Amino acid sequence: MDFFNKTKLSQTQAVPLSQKSHTILLVDDEASNLNALARVLGKEYELLLAKDGQEALDLLQNDPEASRVHLIISDQRMPHLTGVEFLSKTLSLLPHTIRMIVTGFTDIDAIINSINLGEIYEFLTKPVSPHDLRVSVRRALEAFELQGRNARLIQEFQELNANLEQKVEERTHALNQTLLEHQSLNENLLSAALMLNTSRKKMENRNQEMKEELVLAGELQKKIFASVPPPPFLKMAHRVLPYSHVSGDIYHFSVGRNDDFNVFLGDATGHGVSAALTTVMAHMQVNKHRGARSPSSVLRLLNRSFGQHLPESRFLTGVYVRVFPDGRLEMCNAGHPPLTVIPADGSALFEFQGPGPPLGLLPDRMVKYIGDSYQLKAGDRFFVYTDCILEVMNANRKIFGDTRLRQLLNELRALDLETMLDQILARLQNYTGGVPWHDDLTMALFEYNPVD
Repeated sequence: MDFFNKTKLSQTQAVPLSQKSHTILLVDDEASNLNALARVLGKEYELLLAKDGQEALDLLQNDPEASRVHLIISDQRMPHLTGVEFLSKTLSLLPHTIRMIVTGFTDIDAIINSINLGEIYEFLTKPVSPHDLRVSVRRALEAFELQGRNARLIQEFQELNANLEQKVEERTHALNQTLLEHQSLNENLLSAALMLNTSRKKMENRNQEMKEELVLAGELQKKIFASVPPPPFLKMAHRVLPYSHVSGDIYHFSVGRNDDFNVFLGDATGHGVSAALTTVMAHMQVNKHRGARSPSSVLRLLNRSFGQHLPESRFLTGVYVRVFPDGRLEMCNAGHPPLTVIPADGSALFEFQGPGPPLGLLPDRMVKYIGDSYQLKAGDRFFVYTDCILEVMNANRKIFGDTRLRQLLNELRALDLETMLDQILARLQNYTGGVPWHDDLTMALFEYNPVD
């Protein structure tokens, strides 16, 4: 696909090489795209060109001045290495370099992988205008400079902090000498000490107030997310373990017009208060749109709403499930761990594959959510959960993973719902061996039994 729209490239006044303060590495297997990029950017920046990811890696590994590369712009679809694979390999070589990727509308999986694997600053969708490209490049290089300034400030702060103890000791000694020589200052020093003690107590009181407010916020969040009893044809058990006082996970249970039972389980980016506020807003939006005709329709409406109201850095993964009295299960997934069916007849577990992108991450025109269905039989169960279960680590920094989870669900499938969830938690805690979890954990288990 052509990189630019079929429009005349605007002219930019060339900057002498000696005055070009940034270097950009361009990687594309189509020479026409490389030439077009070079014409737009070459007058303002120093350029390095490579026809694929392997050639670019060789250039970075063999060039002693590779650290001068401030920005890498790579195509996604290339031979040997995709853009995501290539950029993930540059992380160890150029950890501070900004990375951008070029993709087509159909590369949704590449977009999600680029966020997870390559630490991509921005992705560009073909075709792009030369003006938009220049704006994106300038923004990326401004981010690089800001990143460098922040690193220097942190280093200066660490150096100041390293000398702080010695400076405090020297200052204390000087004050003691001054006190011996000027007894008349004793009253002023005592007053200062009292003021310091008062300030410390105020800080302690404020910290305590903040803790109490967080506890209250957590209780309010639980009341907002209060569980609705399932209909007679479903049994339900669920567990919620917040990382802190408030949770970045959301669960929403409701009964529909056709006696169907609706389940939404989601996971907001981040932790703490900001993630909790995202989930409260999400809960209200789920409640607003839960009457849509299908789970995929609900997710499309939620994606549109989140795209309008959430900041750019915030998004939400989620799975929406609707179960009818006759056992028909409909679902749709938005970047969330797969829903797992546990058949009552002892046959193999079934996982729904092919999730769509997370909610609020991409605009409507680039998103497509596709629903799926399953016919439950008497005694069949289904399990939904957030990714903390998969990502907890043991002392060797090995994650629990989906293979262990499937084995565990198969092993415990004969237990009642509550005992099964308790055993899952116990096995996770035994696996981690005391290593703390760094995420919120939510899971829910359902069993279908038709009513005569």
